[in-house]
Amino acid sequence: MDQRLTVCSDGRTPQGSSGLVCRGQAAPRNQGENSPVGKAPLPGRPWALVWLRWCVASLFLAACAVLWCWCVVWCNDAVVTALDIRPGIGDVEQANRKIKVGMTKAEVRALLGRPNREDADEWDYYETVFVGSVLRVRFGADGLVAEHSWWVD
Repeated sequence: MDQRLTVCSDGRTPQGSSGLVCRGQAAPRNQGENSPVGKAPLPGRPWALVWLRWCVASLFLAACAVLWCWCVVWCNDAVVTALDIRPGIGDVEQANRKIKVGMTKAEVRALLGRPNREDADEWDYYETVFVGSVLRVRFGADGLVAEHSWWVD
């Protein structure tokens, strides 16, 4: 059995069961050829990890830019339509009483606001966002109110 005697820097022998640690010193860990302590993640190429992170970040930003451009081009109509939803006008029967045959489109718009659905010759006003009752105003060829009616949808 080979026993080695270690002497500390102050001339005393080490304490402990292993006989390898001097008082006031930390125990040696993972010392040898396979020790990870003090080694870079990619030995000899410290710039490689920085370059890799830069490439990943650049690809992420490029993907975000492509997605944003796609949304601007293809989703623009959907976003505008979603933001264009207006609330209803409330009591449709009361609004129907305010409309008179012979009113212009500008007069109807001033009285009830922008319609929920607008065609060339007829406008629909909804009671609520979830429809409920509908007031339809039809215009003649001269642009004046020809008829108006309401119903529960």
